[in-house]
Amino acid sequence: MATFKDFESMIETPPPDRGELKSMLAELHELVRDRYISVRYQDFFDEKYPGGNPTVAKEELILPFRTNMTEAEDQELLSWCSTSASDWIDQVGERIDLILDKNEEELLDLSVDLHELGGDYVSAYDNVKMHIVTDRCEEWQDDAGAAIRDNYSDHLSDSTLNQAAMAYALANSAYMDYSIMLKIRNHMDNMIQTAGAALANGTDRSGEFKAVLGWLTVIAIAASAPALAGTTGATTFANIAWGASSFGAIAGLFQLDPAENEPHMSSNDPDSLKTEMFDAFDQVEEVVRQDREKLANGLMEFFQEFDGKLNSGDPSTSSQVVPNPNGVEGIRL
Repeated sequence: MATFKDFESMIETPPPDRGELKSMLAELHELVRDRYISVRYQDFFDEKYPGGNPTVAKEELILPFRTNMTEAEDQELLSWCSTSASDWIDQVGERIDLILDKNEEELLDLSVDLHELGGDYVSAYDNVKMHIVTDRCEEWQDDAGAAIRDNYSDHLSDSTLNQAAMAYALANSAYMDYSIMLKIRNHMDNMIQTAGAALANGTDRSGEFKAVLGWLTVIAIAASAPALAGTTGATTFANIAWGASSFGAIAGLFQLDPAENEPHMSSNDPDSLKTEMFDAFDQVEEVVRQDREKLANGLMEFFQEFDGKLNSGDPSTSSQVVPNPNGVEGIRL
């Protein structure tokens, strides 16, 4: 089972994809079936033979062990447990589908496109000759020219770079959500493998199987994460470089710290094991909810600066984000 200290290491060696997870889960069917047989056999036998059955065990091996029941009875128990195993696999698979609630490939594509958009903004000032427009506006005389310069052309450079910063911030947030999806897949990988070990080994009495999973993690900002220029004090989600231009720049700023309560998975009873898995699923969903909430709050704090400028009521301030001569008075053409 892979463990990761941060998102970068997880991205470099991604966990199994959805199809692989489903194949891994499907491969548990025989283990689940045989464990159901082991758990249910005695009650099934006692119901068929309340007083016991002196018949010598058959040579044919229909169940994982020889029984004193008839071949038809062995087949009946086998069929019953096989159906139960199929239901078990389906229910666990449905829960995994619910937790894998986003398409990580689309998130990655969105991040790439937004990053390219940010780069286009950065180069736009020169490529579309904005500096020529700015220079030309310097030659526009009288109040109209002054108003256009104050509320439009003087801010073309700032507004373009601010648009780039916002595009980069959204690209980085999409990339982080993509990383969270990888983390979910890693959890699912570990959970399926741990369930397989519990089914195969029964319990951890031998010391070979650890019942406690040490993989469930939550996002924590790295202590060494660089703050934006001019900020002081402890680094927070609000002042990390959301608008950094390098692709996925903030991925390296986050560590994966252990959760307070790690899930247990040790039962050799399939129904109890499924309950333990569902409890672990609940914890994964809660951790991911906290992850996304932290990231969303940090991202929104980053955007508050732009929101404040846009809603300042001062055209010369709002034009630093979206240049326009809104509210200009005295234009005489």
